[in-house]
This record gives sequence, structure tokens and C-alpha cells, in this order.
Amino acid sequence: MWQIINYNDAMYTGTAYSTGQYATVKNTPITATSPLKPFFDEHITFYTSTSVSNTSTFGYTYPEIPSSDMSPDARAGHVRARVNSLYGGGDNGLGQMRTFDIMGRPEPKNYYTAEIAVNRKEMDLPALIRLLVDGSVVGRWSLLAMPPDGLAQASLPLQDFSIGNQSMRDIDPDEVVLFLEEHMITEIRRVRMHAGLSKAGQEQIRSGVLATARPPC
Repeated sequence: MWQIINYNDAMYTGTAYSTGQYATVKNTPITATSPLKPFFDEHITFYTSTSVSNTSTFGYTYPEIPSSDMSPDARAGHVRARVNSLYGGGDNGLGQMRTFDIMGRPEPKNYYTAEIAVNRKEMDLPALIRLLVDGSVVGRWSLLAMPPDGLAQASLPLQDFSIGNQSMRDIDPDEVVLFLEEHMITEIRRVRMHAGLSKAGQEQIRSGVLATARPPC
């Protein structure tokens, strides 16, 4: 549905370089036509981002997506209206909300993310990274054992939490960021495949936070 709405920029057309994956050598140029190993079609040909850009490749679509007989603008408008109708109100549990004023116009709420970057070579992998505010988990990130090195980055949406008797979404963003800088910690735990989470080697460090306020789509 995102592709229908953003039809002029529905596919990534640039080139990136692999950090090293199971079937991709480190620094391999990756484009939309690179093989998505190990996934292949009935002809034993590896799928690519280009070949699977349309869900019809797998024999399905979404009821919210209209016929391709419509113009791109008309299809985008139709899908946008359906998305706002389905997901426009309420909370998705990730710190994103849409509310409406008395005229039915959307009012933006603040959306907070924590930007994290770790050197995989310095980690005891696999690992679980949790973000905590006053003991409550507000975000989490799992790191697999492979690849064993390279820079891993993530933008973690923060769950809602209270500051005093107010939701973080209802407080001035600058105050929320200051609060997070003082109270949020990052907990790193090594995962033992046969015994769950290991308490040994657990680390707690201060975490940098990037907060952004985003209007509804």
C-alpha cells in the first residue's frame, strides 16, 4: 500500500554495500536486481527486489488496493483514504497516534525514536538490547550471531510511558528528550541458545536519544 501511495518512488534504485550476510560477501554492491538469497521461484531463480515489487508475484493482493485500470494518482488517493480510515485513530502501541479536532482535522502527536549503532565485533552475539525507563522496557532490538562484524544500526520506536501523571506524547518534546537523556538506559544481554538469557556479562550503559515529532501521514 505504501508503494501505491508513493508510486513515484516505490522502489529503491540506488546502490548499497553489504555489511556481510549469510550468502553475501562483505562490500558486495547491492541493487534492486541483486538476488534475495536463499529465496527462489519455481524455476530455481533467486528472487530480486524488482521481481517481487508487486505482491501479485505471490498470487495475492490487498482488498484496499483498487484495480490497476485507475490512474496512479487516483489509486494513490484511494489507498491513502483507506489507510487513514483503517489506522487513522487510536494508538498502534509504538508511540504513534492520530487524533482529530472538532472539525475532523488530524492533529499531530509526537513520535520518539532511539537511534542505536553498535560494532558487532565488540558484541557477544547473539544479543538482546533493551531500552528501559525507570525499569520499564520501552524498546528492544535483537541481534543475530551473523554477520559477526560490521556496524549494526537501528531506529527503535519508543513505547509510551508517563512522566509524572502525563503521557510523554502530551509533553513538550524538549522536556521529553531531557528526561530520556537522564533516565533511559540501554541494557545488553547475551543470548544463550540453549538456556535463554544469560545474566552473566550483562551491561548497562547510557543511551543517546533522538526524538522527532512527526505529523500524521
